[in-house]
This record gives sequence, C-alpha cells and structure tokens, in this order.
Amino acid sequence: MFKDEKEYYLVFSSYEDHPFFRWLEPGFCHVHLIFSDNGNWILLDPSLSSLNLRSLPKAYNLDLMRTYRKLNPDHTIIHLKINDTPALNVLRCGSISCVSTIQYLLGIYWPLTVTPYGLYSKLLAHTPSHIRIIYDGKQQESGEGS
Repeated sequence: MFKDEKEYYLVFSSYEDHPFFRWLEPGFCHVHLIFSDNGNWILLDPSLSSLNLRSLPKAYNLDLMRTYRKLNPDHTIIHLKINDTPALNVLRCGSISCVSTIQYLLGIYWPLTVTPYGLYSKLLAHTPSHIRIIYDGKQQESGEGS
C-alpha cells in the first residue's frame, strides 16, 4: 500500500424520488461513496439538493461493507484504491451532481460522463493509472462469505 493510497467504495443504487431518474439505467440512478478513515466509516452522499457527509460512529472498526452488501443486495459496489490523485487544473463546467462530485474526489475529469452508469462503465473500461479496482461490483469480493 502506498503512503497516500486511499480506499473507497463507490455505491451505485436506484433512486425513486425524482421523475428524471426513470430515464436512467435501472440500479444506476445515484452514486455515493463510503470510506474508512482510521477505523471511522464516513459516508459522502452528493444528493440533488446538498452534499451530505456523515460519520458512522457505531461502525467503528467493523466490516461495514460486508453488512452493507447483505442489507442492500441490489446495490452495485466498486471497491477502489487510489494513489496520489493527479493535479487537475481544469475549469469544470456544468452542474454539481453525484457523478461530478465523485469524479472530483477520484481525481478524474470526464466531462461527457454525466450518469452513474456512465461513470461505472468508464471506470471499468478506462481505469486511470492512479486507480486500482479491487472489486468491480459484478461478483462476490474475495475474502467475503455469503
């Protein structure tokens, strides 16, 4: 593991609250991120109206993602490790969305990638060199029981 390597879980899910979402790929209407910081689990959820950042103190030092997967079997979760994020001196145009916020956090800029499914597909097909995909969300992650 590199000194500054970060470990993230991107969670893709359905979202029924807005009429626009019926036009998106089923199961890929929203994306949020979960990560552990020194044993503390943090949820970063860029919603339509705000950026929600929540600490999950009761999950301290637990295998939260194993439980999360069991409770949300319809969600697609990508497990990533990210090395030093490259400096992107890019003027970002467009709206702030769950996809643009997650791209910013991952240190990528794909201006034509605007949907959660587009982000998922692009990450799998064109993984940047500073990102390592540990688990792609398609099958059970190694080391986990059913």
